[in-house]
Amino acid sequence: MDWENFKKKKLDALNFALKAGEVDNAIIPFLNLINSQEGLVSSSSCSGRILILKIKKSKKDAKKFLVWHRKITIKEFLSILRTLENKKFFWLRVEPFILHILAKDLENAKRVLLAMKAAGVKRGGINYISDKITIEIMGHGQLILPLYLVKNYSMLVKTANKIFEKNSAQAQKFYLALQKVFSKNKG
Repeated sequence: MDWENFKKKKLDALNFALKAGEVDNAIIPFLNLINSQEGLVSSSSCSGRILILKIKKSKKDAKKFLVWHRKITIKEFLSILRTLENKKFFWLRVEPFILHILAKDLENAKRVLLAMKAAGVKRGGINYISDKITIEIMGHGQLILPLYLVKNYSMLVKTANKIFEKNSAQAQKFYLALQKVFSKNKG
């Protein structure tokens, strides 16, 4: 499949996901910026999130119990805790932003990697090269903790929110670096 048809197919899938409400709002400006470049197209991406996982036996059977793409309040967190039948199966997790980008060629991939470096993002790079180049860019602040070990929920929520804020700031820095790189060199 040629690049133009491939990109159209990816954008059609994105538009379907947007209409279905399956894309977190904070990532949309990134997707729009990336997709405005002729030689780039976005794939599955997330602006970062705080979530509660339910894990009964092993990590493989983990299910998302609740997901926020924003900071949370202690009040809402405590109200969720009251609904849990057994805290032993639930974990709080904070995940950084992640972007999957496909590039038409190495020159377009290089532009994304230059922005990554300029923003100080350390986790990312080219994952796969075929007729397209797959790039993954990821923030680095994260937390995963079983709830049954937590004694101070207020401290946990503050810590989760602080990590989420740092991830958001790093994502914003990357966004600005992308804008700068893209404005210098149209793809």
